[in-house]
Amino acid sequence: MKIKLPLVTALVLIFITCFSGALAGCGKQEGLLPVFSISDKWVSKWNTGGVQYLVTSEITGEESIEGKNCWTMTTTFDPPYTGQVTSMVNNYDKATLNIVKMDLFSITPGAFTTAVYQTTGDLLYPVAVGEECREVEFQTLTWGDASISQSQNSTTTTVTKVEKIENITVEAGTFKCFKMVKYDADGNVIQISWRSNETKMFQVKMEDMAEPDAVYELVSYSVK
Repeated sequence: MKIKLPLVTALVLIFITCFSGALAGCGKQEGLLPVFSISDKWVSKWNTGGVQYLVTSEITGEESIEGKNCWTMTTTFDPPYTGQVTSMVNNYDKATLNIVKMDLFSITPGAFTTAVYQTTGDLLYPVAVGEECREVEFQTLTWGDASISQSQNSTTTTVTKVEKIENITVEAGTFKCFKMVKYDADGNVIQISWRSNETKMFQVKMEDMAEPDAVYELVSYSVK
């Protein structure tokens, strides 16, 4: 069973853009590229399509993917996203935090959906108010089962603008955040997110413009 492309697109917007950006750096100075530790974890609630999902994301390993040293993040959905997706595994390039690969796992035994990415463009990290980051993302999506597989290529251009710093209160607490607005190639707002240095730049809150009232908020987190 193929997981429908709109579902993949929604997951890309929510979870791949959690850290998207480039330029190595570490430390406590705000806006620098975060360095993760195994077992760093974020629990969020995601209200979309009239359903509330409990989403748990955790750094579960390190591995080499497509010639890049990557962090491995495993994310689970309760209940399964749209009744299909139970979990996903994302691999982020350590040097840039750009997504390299995504694997989706569904309720259908033997089915698979894999996306491989190449990203070019401006550097987001270190994040600064007033910054604009234009990225072009090339995606190869492959899906199928034990008997057949298919693939599809796509290219997406986005521009992220860092508007300001503001305090955001969610269930996990109150955080000093960078407000980031993401635009598509036509200049339409597709996502607004708030990220905090305290959560290692994992998004504290997100609003998805593709669906009215779609909101993603941090419930709890544990980082080293």
